[in-house]
Amino acid sequence: MMGKRVVKSGSDADLTKTYTASKDTYVDISNTGAITYSEVANGAAAPAVAANSIRLQKVVTNGT
Repeated sequence: MMGKRVVKSGSDADLTKTYTASKDTYVDISNTGAITYSEVANGAAAPAVAANSIRLQKVVTNGT
């Protein structure tokens, strides 16, 4: 099996994310290294993975 190394694009500042209270945030990275953040209400269905991407994580926040 052959893999592909993916390096994030942009600067370290691009990784700075303030997560919204009471949201589920899904983090995807594309084959070009672009990071996509998709927010939905807590407990809602997961959004589709961004085009040409893989899902890295799900971040769950409460009201505080």
